[in-house]
Amino acid sequence: MLDSDLLENYAALLIALRFGIDNPEAAFKILDKALDDPFYRRTKQRSVLQDKEKFCIVRKDITDEDIKKMIKLRGLKVTYKDIGAMYGLSDQATYARIKNYKLRMKEAT
Repeated sequence: MLDSDLLENYAALLIALRFGIDNPEAAFKILDKALDDPFYRRTKQRSVLQDKEKFCIVRKDITDEDIKKMIKLRGLKVTYKDIGAMYGLSDQATYARIKNYKLRMKEAT
């Protein structure tokens, strides 16, 4: 039987492989957040390309201030992929957050 430290290492390795994370500490951080933080949750999504179930971690702790910083970084020509890596998001999720924030601000005025 495997001990809990070894299982944790395997889980971090799987996270790193699944999300393309080069830094092992970042994988452990995601694992810790997924296990302990109420802002993370596991959801099922349908893969359009592969038509099979997959799991992803949904970030709910990104504030409007964070999105304002993302917009400033985007203004400096930083890619969505690089911005997303800073916040633990994919490039598509980063784009969607910025787009939705701009729409909310437009509707508020």
